[in-house]
Amino acid sequence: MGQGHPGLSRAGRAWFPGYAEAADAAQASRGPSFYNDALSESLSPFPVYAMVNTMDKGGLGTRLRRKRLALLAADRRYSLRQVAFAVGMQPSHLSRIERGDSVSLSEEKLVALARELGECPDEILALSGKVAGDVLAAIRRRPGFFADMVRRAEGSGGEAGQAGRVGPGRDVIPAGPAPDPSSGPSSGPSSGPASGPTSDATSAGPAPDPGCDKASDPPPDATAAGPASDATSAGPASDPGRAKASDPVRRPDSGPAPGPVSGRDDDRELLQWRFNESQRLAGIGSWDRDLVAGVNYWSDEMYRLFGREPAEADPTWDFFLGHVHPQDRRILVAVRESALSGPGEVDYRFRFVRTDGQERVAQARAVASFAPDTTPVRISGTLCDVTEHLAAIREAQTLARFPLNNPNPVLRVSLDGLVEYANPAARLLWGTDTGDTLTQAGRQSGLCAMVHAALDEEERQEGELSYPPRHFHCVAVPCPERQCANVYGLDITRRVEAEKALRLAHDELERRVQNRTRELGEANRMLRERLAEVQRMERALRASEERYRAVVEDQTEIIFRFRPDGTVLFANEPSCRLFGKTLEELSAGTWRPFPHPEDLAYIERRLAELTPDRPVVVVENRVVGAGRVRFMQFVNRGIFDAQGRLTEIQSVGRDVTDRRAAELALAESEKKYRGLVSNLEVGVLTAAGDGRVDMVNRKALEILGVSSQDILNQPLSRPPFALCREDASPLRPEETPLAEVFLSQEPLRDVTVGIPRDGLEAIRWISLSVFPEHDARGGLSRVVALLTDVSDRRRMEAELVESRERFRFLYRHFPQPACVFRLVEGDFVLAEANRAALAVGRGRLEGLLGHRAGEILAEAPEIYLTLWTAFEGRQSVRRKLEIKVPQAPVEMHDVSFVFVPPDMVLVHAVSTSQTGPGQDGGLAG
Repeated sequence: MGQGHPGLSRAGRAWFPGYAEAADAAQASRGPSFYNDALSESLSPFPVYAMVNTMDKGGLGTRLRRKRLALLAADRRYSLRQVAFAVGMQPSHLSRIERGDSVSLSEEKLVALARELGECPDEILALSGKVAGDVLAAIRRRPGFFADMVRRAEGSGGEAGQAGRVGPGRDVIPAGPAPDPSSGPSSGPSSGPASGPTSDATSAGPAPDPGCDKASDPPPDATAAGPASDATSAGPASDPGRAKASDPVRRPDSGPAPGPVSGRDDDRELLQWRFNESQRLAGIGSWDRDLVAGVNYWSDEMYRLFGREPAEADPTWDFFLGHVHPQDRRILVAVRESALSGPGEVDYRFRFVRTDGQERVAQARAVASFAPDTTPVRISGTLCDVTEHLAAIREAQTLARFPLNNPNPVLRVSLDGLVEYANPAARLLWGTDTGDTLTQAGRQSGLCAMVHAALDEEERQEGELSYPPRHFHCVAVPCPERQCANVYGLDITRRVEAEKALRLAHDELERRVQNRTRELGEANRMLRERLAEVQRMERALRASEERYRAVVEDQTEIIFRFRPDGTVLFANEPSCRLFGKTLEELSAGTWRPFPHPEDLAYIERRLAELTPDRPVVVVENRVVGAGRVRFMQFVNRGIFDAQGRLTEIQSVGRDVTDRRAAELALAESEKKYRGLVSNLEVGVLTAAGDGRVDMVNRKALEILGVSSQDILNQPLSRPPFALCREDASPLRPEETPLAEVFLSQEPLRDVTVGIPRDGLEAIRWISLSVFPEHDARGGLSRVVALLTDVSDRRRMEAELVESRERFRFLYRHFPQPACVFRLVEGDFVLAEANRAALAVGRGRLEGLLGHRAGEILAEAPEIYLTLWTAFEGRQSVRRKLEIKVPQAPVEMHDVSFVFVPPDMVLVHAVSTSQTGPGQDGGLAG
């Protein structure tokens, strides 16, 4: 590392070589302030802070919860709520921490929480991915001293927690973990400074707090054990749901696809099965796009990589981009442009999203094929899902921070070839241990060459070393300050096997291409035979041209063919008959003498509109033939040469005289219809199928209070008038009966709506009926609305209701007895009786309400007959009749029968003993 990082001493650079290299590279792009943040970022295989920052937070929650529940069993003060309040945090946050959720807490909160539960603050900080501030300050101030301290602690075999924690400004000397008895000499004192990378991750963690309980139980699982946890608990590889780099990854569709049991090597079905199976085993899909024919191809594995069934959809470019991560689509566009710009293969990587929502990473390669004129005609390529591979690399990088437990080999070799450190995986692979010297032969030859190259060139060296049946990707990183090189290995056996399977698939594909080439040769032979047959057909076609000419001559339509200057080239027999000339006479001149002189300029103007983009023009004009004028419709088609120049015009005409006469008659009829509709006393409004008003009569304009300019050609979705309901509440345009008919296409009849003017009293009430009209296909072609002004009728109805209410009031409070009979289903029914009648009846009339008059008046037929007389005559009738009142003798009464529209008769009876000469006996007088 250069002089831009003053906080990292030479000893610190030797102890953390990977970190120094990453810091050097990052400083060049981020400036001098980079080192101050370096301890908080995971930028290399060996960052100090990252070894703690990526600890498993689930272990923190489990540890805190078990400790709190153990204390709660003896003391109720350790409930979740009380502990949270004592620390100064929300109970919900503490609950989320105990469940293992990721919750960010400050160092002060974590220390307070540890002390409240009697835990070691440094261990709690480490489990939450933090390091005490004073420890970090000490590391930054004296990195060399810190490195020497860790080496001494590793060599002394002291127990963790032996060194105390002091206040700010003093050196902190944390003790390392106890040496692993199984690690052999590499973990003993003999390792010395050269064993730096073998030290446990705890050497970079915070110093233990003096108040920690050294006898406290360890956390329940190894991944939550804080700084003393297994190396696999750090970084992304600590996720229990993710496989380790050394574990086999089983794909969801790992079973073989059903294929033919046996067959010849040239069997197409067997070859197809072998190709698909090799791609499935290799996890590599292939694709191809024919840019000329627009044909797209994906292999079965290509579909499966995107979570789709083979041949589920047409794999177009837009279909493919739909699966690409939105942020990476620009990469695909750039790759496509690069591949189509010239020969050569393009390697690229991008993210995509499967149909099940999983985000994956793909490594792809594309190549384009070009025509002799350098025009791209085809682009194809392969795609491999490298998500697990990249995860394995990340996991290997994480595990490299903890070499002792790393399943991949980690080695440190000095300039003279002396092995300063070898983790168990390296000892097993290369058969070398700390203190040995690399040899130039055997299993160590390739490794030795890579280390010498890295030390000689002082540059990072990468390469693949094979030790059947395993293969490794090795990186040798030189450390000039210590005159040594660090070697990191990654098991890539699966990738090598996949590439081998891909090569086999490629060879199989080449065989198929050769077979396909032979098939194409056979197809070309058949195409030549087909071409010969087409030539024979052309000769037959020329022979049939004469027959076609005969057919043209027999047509009833007029057929002309002429040059742009008007010279007639051809005219069929009906044309000659129409104009009374022979073909020779017609060919001697132009067509211009035959149209009506007034239409000649119009025809010339329309024929000038013929272009290659608009080769057909229809013209209707008058012609003079056989001494009379006829209306003709001509379909003129222009014939153009290769340069787009008009060379000939073919005109086919037919007589439309009768149709024009019918159209004129229809126009006259429509004019009469419009005049009739305009003078109707009912408002009429019509709208086309698109909702625009195309006709409105005078009465409708008067009712709506608008002018014809305001409403014609306006959509009914935004009418220039407002409508309201019967309760005077406004109707939105989409709620009006007109809009409802457009939506439902069903008629509405006699719907009462209002047109507000200046308040409720000024509302103009209309009865609206709307009828839809449909075309031959059943679509809506027109809507007809009838508007009737019912304001006067509503006013009269209101007055009638008010009059009836007054009548009912007088009737109920009239001092003389009165009854009301209503006609129901062909007979009168006693509907009501006023108070006086109920009093006279002494309670008997109440039981007769609702009964038929024939039953009630069975003993008084004169009254029953007079009741019908008054109803049928629609008048009042007065009779003197004997009526027997309950518990009273029969008396003569003056009875009045009054017809009340539409279906009632009021009967009023007064005893003659209560009336004198000339005295009115009741309502009927």
